[in-house]
Amino acid sequence: MLDERWNIKILLKYHKPMLVYGMYEPPLQQSDTYRCYFRDIHPIIFGARGRYLCHHVQISRDLCEEYYHIRLDNDYKGKLFVLCVHPRLYTGKDGSERGGLELDTSLTDYFPPIQLIPHRPTIKEGNQLYRKVPYGKLLDLRYLPFNEKIKFMRNVEDNRKVGYDASFCQNRNVESYQGSKYFTLVFNRMKELKVARRHPENGALQQPWIARWDDNQNRMEMIMDVVIQHPEWTVGQVKHLVKIADLAKTMQKNGINPDKWCVKHGKHGNGKG
Repeated sequence: MLDERWNIKILLKYHKPMLVYGMYEPPLQQSDTYRCYFRDIHPIIFGARGRYLCHHVQISRDLCEEYYHIRLDNDYKGKLFVLCVHPRLYTGKDGSERGGLELDTSLTDYFPPIQLIPHRPTIKEGNQLYRKVPYGKLLDLRYLPFNEKIKFMRNVEDNRKVGYDASFCQNRNVESYQGSKYFTLVFNRMKELKVARRHPENGALQQPWIARWDDNQNRMEMIMDVVIQHPEWTVGQVKHLVKIADLAKTMQKNGINPDKWCVKHGKHGNGKG
């Protein structure tokens, strides 16, 4: 077990998320119900077969169920999941410093951080995940120093760099925001609303459309309705829209967690995409 945990500790210095798969097991003890237990953990590596990483990891249940949207109960026993994770340190029951994994939510624009899968992923299926993100966003175990990478992989079949070029992806996102008439409309209306609020003496707040947008509840309901009608928008786009429309506080007052709602209704959330 010490060797297994040491393998994970090696990866801390790279400060990047990685992909693994493992089998869900219900909590072993009542005190562990706040964690999700996954066993037989293997890394997913582009163009290579991953070696056995560790016997098990325990990951925040709140995070897993927030991004999977369904409670992970006994019905999921033995089911396989792909997890986007980052290495972490924690203190074991014996007081020793150990390596562990925690769910990583930094790449939700590209795929959900926890995904149910029907079988152990093939190299081809793992490669498809890597191709969804900009190059360099995921830890590429193939390019670790030799004495490190041999601990994680075998049978490297492909040495190509993978993933979208970061500058291309950034430009694509900018174009998708600017190319959407609704994003432009929201941005312009929020700008006009702020001007009207700063200068109420001009009477602009009395205009019907500005009055509707000045009502936080109305603005929230209108925008939420439109988001639901556009399931092709990514999680990042929906979060951007919520931000420029200044909806977070109003959503919270209505008992809605803004981040959870964006993940649920953006592409790659709630089983879409």
